[in-house]
Amino acid sequence: MSRKQIELLKLAEQYFFKQNYGLAKAVLQKILQGDLNNSRANELLAYIVGNEGDLQGAIRLLEKACSFSSCNPAAYYELGSIYLSRDEDESAIASFEKATQLGFKTFELHFNYGQALAKLGLFSRAFEQFTQAKNQNQSSPELFLNLARLHEYLNESNNALQCYEKAISLDPRYALAWIGGAQLLKKKGDYSAALSALDKVLSFDAFNSQTLYLKGNLLRSMKRYSEAINVYSRCLEIAPDLPFLFGTYVNTKLLICDWSDYDECLERIKQGVLESKEIISPFPLLAMFDDPKLQRLAANIWVKHESENIEPLQDKESYSHQKKIRVGYFSADFGYHPVAFLIAEIFELHNRESFEIYGFSIGPNTGDPMRKRLESAFDHFIDANNLSDAKIAERAKELEIDIAVDLTGFTQDGRTNIFGLRAAPIQVNFLGYPGTLGASYMDYIIADPILIPDDSLDFYAEKVAYLPDSYQPNDRQRLKVESRFSRAKAELPENGFVFCCFNNNFKITPNQFDLWAEILRQVEGSYLWLLEDSSLASNNLRNEILHRGLDAGRLIFAPRVSPNDHLARMSAADLFLDTAPYNAHTTASDALWVGLPVITRMGKSFASRVAASLLCASGLSELAVETDGAYVHLARDLARDPDKLKGLRNRLLANNENLPLFDSIKFTKNLENLYVQMYERAQSGLPPAQI
Repeated sequence: MSRKQIELLKLAEQYFFKQNYGLAKAVLQKILQGDLNNSRANELLAYIVGNEGDLQGAIRLLEKACSFSSCNPAAYYELGSIYLSRDEDESAIASFEKATQLGFKTFELHFNYGQALAKLGLFSRAFEQFTQAKNQNQSSPELFLNLARLHEYLNESNNALQCYEKAISLDPRYALAWIGGAQLLKKKGDYSAALSALDKVLSFDAFNSQTLYLKGNLLRSMKRYSEAINVYSRCLEIAPDLPFLFGTYVNTKLLICDWSDYDECLERIKQGVLESKEIISPFPLLAMFDDPKLQRLAANIWVKHESENIEPLQDKESYSHQKKIRVGYFSADFGYHPVAFLIAEIFELHNRESFEIYGFSIGPNTGDPMRKRLESAFDHFIDANNLSDAKIAERAKELEIDIAVDLTGFTQDGRTNIFGLRAAPIQVNFLGYPGTLGASYMDYIIADPILIPDDSLDFYAEKVAYLPDSYQPNDRQRLKVESRFSRAKAELPENGFVFCCFNNNFKITPNQFDLWAEILRQVEGSYLWLLEDSSLASNNLRNEILHRGLDAGRLIFAPRVSPNDHLARMSAADLFLDTAPYNAHTTASDALWVGLPVITRMGKSFASRVAASLLCASGLSELAVETDGAYVHLARDLARDPDKLKGLRNRLLANNENLPLFDSIKFTKNLENLYVQMYERAQSGLPPAQI
């Protein structure tokens, strides 16, 4: 470097450190006109153009500066920081590593290095970098926030809470730390403490829409629905386009049968989905629209939002060395839950000569008898609730699971990103979620010809694997009801026809309630026996029946009881009236098991055809109709014809274990046949196809 260039570089540095960037830039450009390979000039100019917003230009200049052995180690740090801001994490890590090798070991380097490593799931290395950062500076709330999140990833919840608390002690108004702590407390079941943490944020930031949304969700989990709705309403005033807020608000209203502005709300949701807006998650949409095309669009939107940065851990190449097909069932509901009630016996009946069965529990350990039964039902049971999605997918890969079956989907506590990470070469959507997951990573959906007729195939992202009877398994070990439950014991009137529906209240739509009111009107002295999800819902339904000109006493509400007690009391009813467009699932098969006939109005979507599938597999296809009028007439006619109704009941009870719906042995063989076909296609290098 000539003396003149040395003097110019000193001048540029003087301007730079005095923050006179315009003059510094002019001098640096003059230096580079004479010497493009001046490392220091490239470095300083990179800082200036980066501050001006030209990050690509800054990267080009820093890469040039770093290409020389005389490069300042800080240039590698700055280059890594820009890569980190652009989510180019692998490049960031390479630059940070080079900076440390050259002896650059500041707090900022270790902090940013740790962030890049954590983003790529390299948690152990990230923890090392954050620890080194902490050794240099223990007064950074941002550092302790990142440490807290890292402890969460590593399933160290107590350490995570301590780090959140440390971050808050350093900055009492640090909203992210309060929110992170609240979400962890909610996960641990300490709802009261979580609510206090969110309220703390709102005390100094009353218009924080994300905190309001989280508070609404927490209140909803606590079944404080009216308060949740009020919080969502306030949040909508502040941030009307917050992702999925409006759909959650409407769904919460439906949980308590609050149908105010129902048509307007549903129209807004429909238009939002058609415009690819993040307006509603897929699950609540099932009870609003009988439209499989709309449901697939909503699933596509949700998957894009949830899995945007997910990269598969493996390709779809199948394992070839195993004697048995390894099937992994993944569920958040391995305990007292409808899905477990249905499928428990299938796990026990699987042919161990041909299959090795794994259970991955991704939900809380309920500790109930069903949980204990399921733990014994699998060849291998893995409690993965506290593992990250990536760790679970890695574990499945290590175990060489051939077929991964998602039994949860988009229902509560579902973790579909496990499958986005490709837990197995073959991935199957089954039982838990009644519809498409809309994801390219899900290969098959298990159904039957009633659920997905040929003209509906385009509405499913998965290839359809058809079972010959109903898609739904059933457990013959459930309570066998030998005689009808007494009305007195069920707290029902001794006289009068008793219709019932024990579906969750959110499945009841205004149109469905209109049909029920008309049935009650046409069958004098009849009653409708419903499940009481909440007193708010019951009161709203009483008001709705009054508005339709009927006495509120025509509605009777059943409190929630144990599964066996509920199964027994169902037999006291005369006829089960299903909901549409979201049918009864487990509840319908429970009714049929105890000899209670079910009538349903089937539609076009998966969820609206489940009861028809169950009825066909029970030999009662005549109880599945296609119009509102036929539904009302069938209910009325059966109520007026006790002999015909008794005949239906007797057909169910005569030999129900031999009905296709309840033939668990045959079902298991048919299911295994599908698994074999999926496996053989994969072994032959063929893509998934309808089977």
